[in-house]
Amino acid sequence: MSKLENSEENRTIVIKTGNVSKVVDNFRTALLALLPIFDNAGISWGDEDQFEDFEAIAENLYRWMVNYKLENFVNDNFDFMPTSANYGFYYKDYTKYSFVEINTDSDYHYPVVQLKSKDSAFDTILCNEIDANGQIVNEGVEFTWDEVQFRFLLKKADNTAVAFV
Repeated sequence: MSKLENSEENRTIVIKTGNVSKVVDNFRTALLALLPIFDNAGISWGDEDQFEDFEAIAENLYRWMVNYKLENFVNDNFDFMPTSANYGFYYKDYTKYSFVEINTDSDYHYPVVQLKSKDSAFDTILCNEIDANGQIVNEGVEFTWDEVQFRFLLKKADNTAVAFV
């Protein structure tokens, strides 16, 4: 079901489940499926037109379709309930939060803030660039949807991290 890799040099444990990108993709697919309903209901979803009603729907879909799925997996397997970063929230830092991030080989982390629409609906991921201590280095870093995979970075009390991919 999952593969465990322990990397002592950076104190990160990587668990390969194959589920993180899947749950984020399901969230995006749900948003795309709701576009005709948003349009019929007069709910503006384009980046420049977004209102609180769309933001609340997107935030709650993410909470139920992404965060709760990943938190329940962690709780079931580690008997620990993480505090996850919320969709669409801008944090001062990420020192206390577990989060979905872009899976890169960089020394920095890129927690997902929200999806944006550039050339097509929800084709861009807006992230913050943070250092290993959870401090924001750059805000508003963008990645193209088709070029990324996701992972969930679990912050543990003993200063280790578990990354689920």
